[in-house]
Amino acid sequence: MAKYAVNFLALVSGAAFVLERDFDAIGRFIRYGETPGYDLVRERFGPILRDDSAARRQTSGHLLTVNWAASGVDLVGQVSLFNSITAL
Repeated sequence: MAKYAVNFLALVSGAAFVLERDFDAIGRFIRYGETPGYDLVRERFGPILRDDSAARRQTSGHLLTVNWAASGVDLVGQVSLFNSITAL
């Protein structure tokens, strides 16, 4: 899931952006399975789309978002395969 989000970020922001040192931890996680002392990926069952509920989804297609967190410092990627379980 992390690789999907980072690849999408590279597509929309350019490879040079994703190759910055700020992304080293997620890169090591994707390539080597190294985990820092904090969560890089979390699973949740809530929907990505605002009008979706736990019982009703608008689509059964894949969803992927990348956006700035409320802090304005962190990026958050969301990946939902078949619009079911979502990984952050």
